[in-house]
Parts: sequence; C-alpha cells; structure tokens
Amino acid sequence: MNNELILELLKMAMRSSTDESSKDEKEDNFAIGSYVIVRCRDAGVHAGVLVSKSGRSCVLKESRRLWYWKAKRGSFLSAVAKYGIDDNSKVGCEIDIELTENCEIILCSKDSEKSIRKQDSHNE
Repeated sequence: MNNELILELLKMAMRSSTDESSKDEKEDNFAIGSYVIVRCRDAGVHAGVLVSKSGRSCVLKESRRLWYWKAKRGSFLSAVAKYGIDDNSKVGCEIDIELTENCEIILCSKDSEKSIRKQDSHNE
C-alpha cells in the first residue's frame, strides 16, 4: 500500500475520533447547572441541581428524593418535570448526592422546581 494513502487514512481516523470525543463532551454538558429530575435503577427518583455527570452516574446538589410523587397535571414523571408535584407527594430532605445507574435525566420547569422545593420534608 502507498505510504501517502496510509498517512491520509490515519489522519482521517484521528479526525473522526476527535469529532466523536467532542460530540460526547457536548452531550455530557446537557443540563449541567439546571434543576432536573433523575430516575435511577435502584435509588428511585431525585430532583436537584445537576453538578456533573459521567456515563450513567451524576452528582446533584440540593437534591430531594421524590419518594411518592403525583403530578399536578398528568400521570407521568415528565408531567412532574413540566407541571410540578401536588401537595400529597412525599419528598425527602435536601442533600447533596451522587447517583449511579441513572435511567433518565429530565429538565424541570421553573414551576416544577418551585413545587418540589416548597414541599415539606416527609418524616425527616
């Protein structure tokens, strides 16, 4: 094989791998600094400010566990993120936490954030 062709193929491969890592870095910045809801495989549902994430792990500050939740409107967790929780929902106290085995991270509306933050802690 021609040395120039090999060199050109190597350059293309390096550019491709650099493009992929840039893409991954951009995706990893999704929702950083925003109030989010995180559904985890074993740890349940949490709401808080997303500090960092890597793979299926993330760190939340000012996090509250949504032990029992009911959306103000609708039935799904996405409705909680959009409309907030009703007064019968059971929410834990505020903590900083690292969560593993995340299934989804959902951005919260300002109304949702307010409703979660104002909810009394259930059995602290």
